Amino acid sequence: MHCQQFSQIPDLSAPSLRTERLVDKKRIWLACSACLVAITAGCSASPPPSPSKLHAEHDSGQLLALLSSRSSAVNKGKLDAEVAHRPEIDTFIRHYTGIRRKFMQLGLERARYYRPTIDRILRKHGLPTELCGVALVESGFDPLAESPSGAVGVWQLMKLTARSLGLSVNWFSDERTDVHKSTDAAARYLLKLYKMFDSWPLALAAYNGGMTRVSKAVRDAGTRDFFELAERGYFRRETREFVPKVYAAMIILDAPASYGFD
Repeated sequence: MHCQQFSQIPDLSAPSLRTERLVDKKRIWLACSACLVAITAGCSASPPPSPSKLHAEHDSGQLLALLSSRSSAVNKGKLDAEVAHRPEIDTFIRHYTGIRRKFMQLGLERARYYRPTIDRILRKHGLPTELCGVALVESGFDPLAESPSGAVGVWQLMKLTARSLGLSVNWFSDERTDVHKSTDAAARYLLKLYKMFDSWPLALAAYNGGMTRVSKAVRDAGTRDFFELAERGYFRRETREFVPKVYAAMIILDAPASYGFD
């Protein structure tokens, strides 16, 4: 009895039956595809994309283009215009291609790893990517760099400044060593300084020497020209040198081979 029942079960492994089943599946698939094409062709307008798709397309395309155009049209133009043909910058280009050549070479090598992240975050905040020159001067793009005064990370942020920008600095963690988080904090800080002084040299001076000192210098001297303020002795030496150093680093970063770097 069992043998008779089993003998009536079709052999699914037989080539003819497998072929028929595959043909049936193909026919069903073709029929569904034809229906989908007909429905699409009969619609007067395509359905609106989902909110998540709109958000993704906006972030990856239009928003990035908007920030890039804003960066080049406003901030970068002023970044370049305010320091045209300054001899102080040439001095530090020679400095970085001479006695500080090893530091610059190491910084340029690290830049290959960190600049994609840094540039993306700077663009997100509408800042010119040339400002990564600040990180090159401050730390040589070393996330673990620490100064004698206690500044830490790629952007050499002090504890109080880092905490005011929302970074965690305690016994258990120091987010100043996190390239992504510290860059976001530094970008917000640079943007704040730029909006305060409407001048990149003054913003960079405030980044190094503090906004209070720069504000007082501008008020007392009656000028907003960083280089005039520096010549008149309103800034300490470190700040006087910091701004042309950053511009020298920007120039070298833009074309390292032109200055003999690999």
